[in-house]
Amino acid sequence: MADNTTYTAGSGVTIATDDISSVHHQRVKIEQGADGVASDISPVSPLATRPGHPSTGYLTNVAVDVTGSGDQTLVSATASQTTRVFRLCLIPAAATNLILKSGTTALTGTLPFEAKQPLLLDFDGEPWFVTGSNEAFIVNSSAAVDIDGFIQYEKSA
Repeated sequence: MADNTTYTAGSGVTIATDDISSVHHQRVKIEQGADGVASDISPVSPLATRPGHPSTGYLTNVAVDVTGSGDQTLVSATASQTTRVFRLCLIPAAATNLILKSGTTALTGTLPFEAKQPLLLDFDGEPWFVTGSNEAFIVNSSAAVDIDGFIQYEKSA
């Protein structure tokens, strides 16, 4: 059965409305997509909340537990996707300098930390960091120390 219908007043087709102060307001379903494409909003296709950045609607949460100096991958690269970091907590066990990176590109300058001094970036609706497409989100440590914490992120094309 086709989803499209024509409406002629008095023909008997029922249209969903909400009666507000004796005025009927038509109820509609939200769809999204590029020109010529429409997808119903669903858990598989959630409403995009930032133009140009389709949202999965859910953040992925992973524990951070890396040890060593140099580059340590926090979120692996995914083909044709960027990673947007919305929350981050890193706690080095000993003094070190940290640099956050997208692949080989530094996203921060050198950040000096004392032992147990946290780097805490809380959720505020916009990502703190965005990697390039096909690039991992990396922390570089100047010393071989244990770094614990968590990261919350989403990926999309």
